Amino acid sequence: MEKQELHDLISSFTKDIEFQYNGVNGLIMPLAQNENITLCYGDDDVVLKTTDEVMQHPMFDGKSLNEICEFVSFM
Repeated sequence: MEKQELHDLISSFTKDIEFQYNGVNGLIMPLAQNENITLCYGDDDVVLKTTDEVMQHPMFDGKSLNEICEFVSFM
């Protein structure tokens, strides 16, 4: 998936987004624009406010979704 496609999918706030990276499951739960977007990876989770924050947060071995998007398997 392209970075912009993922960004747009998160911003649509229509469904949770399940994925896997480096054998670890992750989840993006976009609850409401500019309020609560939960990003989970393995046992870690963080609540962020914007789609841009989700895309830039270095949660994946110090890398962000912007950096790893092409290596992520979406379910």
